[in-house]
Amino acid sequence: MFSKLMNRFYYGKSGKADYTHADLPKNRMELFFTTLKVRFPSLSLLNAAYFVVWLPAILIVISAFVSWVNGLAGVNDLLKTTSDAEIARITGEFRQYQHSLIFSTLLKLVPAILITGPFTAGLAYDLRNWARDEHAFMWGDLWDSVKQNWKQALGVSAISGLMPLIVYVGFVFYGDLSKNNVLMVVPQVLVVVACLVWALGTIFFYYLIVTYKLRFRDVLRNGILLSIAKLPKAIGVKLLHLLPIVLSLALSIVVNIQVGVLFFLAYYAIIGLSLSRFINASFSNACFEGIINPRIEGAPTDVGLRSKEYAELDRQLAEASDTENAVYIDLEEKQ
Repeated sequence: MFSKLMNRFYYGKSGKADYTHADLPKNRMELFFTTLKVRFPSLSLLNAAYFVVWLPAILIVISAFVSWVNGLAGVNDLLKTTSDAEIARITGEFRQYQHSLIFSTLLKLVPAILITGPFTAGLAYDLRNWARDEHAFMWGDLWDSVKQNWKQALGVSAISGLMPLIVYVGFVFYGDLSKNNVLMVVPQVLVVVACLVWALGTIFFYYLIVTYKLRFRDVLRNGILLSIAKLPKAIGVKLLHLLPIVLSLALSIVVNIQVGVLFFLAYYAIIGLSLSRFINASFSNACFEGIINPRIEGAPTDVGLRSKEYAELDRQLAEASDTENAVYIDLEEKQ
């Protein structure tokens, strides 16, 4: 019995047909779920390492959230027992506390996000290959990509770390000015738009770095242009990443804060970080092969998918088979 198990381990299950071109995925969605199924254990291992890289930022966010919830609970208790004259003072002090908490949290996140850049570039190389069903050594190729791309990756993570702080300061600053001048709403809105555009561009930046030889400014320009060209789908991808966070907040409110925090930590510690990057990799591959690669001579398109020529031949054969069956049935009926 043991020898049979070993033979199956080395040679596979007997009687199983060889994998052929006809077995390749027909579309991007099928390719995504096929590769996700195959690479899920590897994604979990990479997630464990990536979680350690992101742990400082995660702890900063959780600490700030717990402090805000505790502060809010304390204010609610005070409002129940205080006089009406004190309500305005207490709410004003809590508002100032919120501003201070948000500012200090975003300031702490700058270095915490900065250090994630090089490892993200290494992770991007593995996930880019796996998402298009190509081989990559999990750790060897990851570290090679870190060594080759750490400078540009640090540039992206530095801007990503600074962006929330700049946007918050700008939004509050122009918001205060807009109380006396309505025109100040315009730069306030522009600050938010700039943040959203950058957030959409982060879907592509690291995959551009590991896929093409580009100057840093070209990486940023192409990432932003791709996010605009694929705006509805890019927004959908970003909203998909927010679902676990929304669910964590819902559990914190409906059940209790401990359950919400535990769900948040468990999801991102097990698979959440690498899964979100894998989704980005699949989407980026589709955009690169649909928009950029056709402009580059010899660049591959539809990697990991059944070729269009084969799909057309398969369709013609299916139509011919249906016609033959129809004729055969018609003759049978006449007899």
